[in-house]
Amino acid sequence: MKLFITGATGYIGGEVLHQFLQKLPHFSVSALHRLPEEAKLLKDTYGERLQPVFGSLDNSETLEREAKDADIIINAACYNHPPSVEVFKKVLSEKRTKALFIQISGTGILVDSTEPDEYKPDKVYSDVDDIDEINSLPDSQPHRLADKVALSIEDSNPEFVKTAVIYMSVTFVWEVSFLEAARDALAETEAEAEAVVEAVTDAEELLLWCSLSAIVETEELRSNLLASKSLRKLPVDCMPAEAVVAKSGDS
Repeated sequence: MKLFITGATGYIGGEVLHQFLQKLPHFSVSALHRLPEEAKLLKDTYGERLQPVFGSLDNSETLEREAKDADIIINAACYNHPPSVEVFKKVLSEKRTKALFIQISGTGILVDSTEPDEYKPDKVYSDVDDIDEINSLPDSQPHRLADKVALSIEDSNPEFVKTAVIYMSVTFVWEVSFLEAARDALAETEAEAEAVVEAVTDAEELLLWCSLSAIVETEELRSNLLASKSLRKLPVDCMPAEAVVAKSGDS
């Protein structure tokens, strides 16, 4: 059995890949990457079980080749790239063995509405009760076009292909203005603010990873994330409560 994943060195894709390899040891994995250092990182971390594949979502031939050999495709690279999803649809529509396609999307399709009068910020969407409304959002919504293609893949080959579009929590929405405010809070002068840019960027990554606890099932992995040296660069009042405990216990 084989998995092909895009976005494997990203926040969400990296954690999905890690959990996948832990829980499904019989799978072989190929992972799309754009930079040589990403290939080295993947090989150093996962060894022979993972085959880095150089390319991007714009490399249709690469995507088509890898998708043809895959039993599961997870697209975690960019949820707003319809042409790449069209490539996956083309390949999967011709499959004659069971296959699964998973598109990692985002709730920005709701909160970044281009028609704010139509989508109220206080509405709570249910992926059960409101599924028809979610699946029929207008094309003007962010990344709606890519999601529509993903949702249509199963219809193109219902006997062999199943699809899912996962809308991640808004926990993952980090605005530039928020990061700037966080940096300002850590420094009184512009020079000091520049000095903590790297630390705040690391914190962004780690806080995002910590918020993945819903799919990080082992206490050991959560503890490793919270004990990260990068997270400890920051003052105590800039850390999540769990990390403060971890740091306080460290002498």
